[in-house]
Amino acid sequence: MRKIYFVIALSIFCSTLKAQSWTNVFPNSGAEYFNTFAVDPSSTYLYLGTTSGANIRRSSDGGKNWTLITPVGLPAFSQKNLMFCANSGALIVYGLATVGGGFYRSTDHGDNFTQITGVSGSKVKILKNGEIVVYSPASMYADTYISKDNGANWAILNNHTTTSKYAIDVTLSGTTYYAVLNYNSTNGLFKSTNSGTTWTAITGANLPTDGYYEKVTSTPNGDLYVHGYAVITAKSVDGGSTWTVPTAGKKHTDLYPDANGNLFGSNPSVIERSANGGTTWVSIADGLGAPAMGIGAYNSTLSGVVYTADGYGRVYRYTGVGATNPSVGINEQNISSDEVCVYPIPANNFLNIDLANHQTKIVSVKIIDITGKLVIEDNSVSNNKLDITSLDKGIYFVNVLLDNQTSLNKKIVKE
Repeated sequence: MRKIYFVIALSIFCSTLKAQSWTNVFPNSGAEYFNTFAVDPSSTYLYLGTTSGANIRRSSDGGKNWTLITPVGLPAFSQKNLMFCANSGALIVYGLATVGGGFYRSTDHGDNFTQITGVSGSKVKILKNGEIVVYSPASMYADTYISKDNGANWAILNNHTTTSKYAIDVTLSGTTYYAVLNYNSTNGLFKSTNSGTTWTAITGANLPTDGYYEKVTSTPNGDLYVHGYAVITAKSVDGGSTWTVPTAGKKHTDLYPDANGNLFGSNPSVIERSANGGTTWVSIADGLGAPAMGIGAYNSTLSGVVYTADGYGRVYRYTGVGATNPSVGINEQNISSDEVCVYPIPANNFLNIDLANHQTKIVSVKIIDITGKLVIEDNSVSNNKLDITSLDKGIYFVNVLLDNQTSLNKKIVKE
């Protein structure tokens, strides 16, 4: 079965109304087959990678229009995996070719690529803080590499000769790395609090011990899930010390939490959502094309917009219950910087929000950090001024929603 891997991101907030679960943003006529999807979390750029050649389709308006580009410096891969590094604005591509492959980076929306050197592997993953992890989930002789500077330098996160294990999947929760490590066809869950120098095995009741779980997923609030196609999903709310099975019998190949508290899960025959941490689930297959098969991994934008794709290369945006701006789809009318001014940037203690149209009013202001976590939400902004003294220094995204259902999305810096 053909399968699409993708990474997703977009920054739009609006009202929430009842709608079908999914809205198609790329129908795919069948002339091309795309195996990977990525979105720039700080803009409306979306990317699709084809199965052959170096071609990439790109949208600069959230999926309303698409153009075919031919990147300079990117080899003619037989397969491309696209990832977007949120904190640097870099599009990362790992390619497979007839002879060899490699990792490449673009900082101009995919027009030009340069090779990332000093690392080898068969899979790339962007962690929530923007760090890049490269590993080989099918080789007992593979090291796991990590870069904290967008691929300029690399360090060993897991050395297979030291741990006698290789990585199947890696995630980050707070400052702790969690990894599913394999040895002799048995998977185990491990954690490291010192960037991979040492790893400690995690055990406990209800944690699967049969070697079938393949992935570990962390949520913005710190919950952990281990899951896989053939194993019941287990959950921990205390960093892996204890485990529960939220819903007996639930098995998810892919699992993803968005910034709105939704938890999306799927296997080849199921696509569903939980709004209570996995305790109960509802089917959300409506709106998908027929046949709805091969649903792959999910990911959400920094503001909570979720995309998925199927085995036919069709891309969908989640527009159902609990979605960000579900009723409008991809045709939002966003207010421009001429209509709303957010300053100063960088900011220290307060953000000022000035409206050119004084007949409109601010409904809400939301601030999201680079991990996708909602850190401030104010539904009654006083004097168009927002207190941000509680924020740590760094990059954030601010979303201003007005009473006429238009919104502004802007990157800010707290100093």
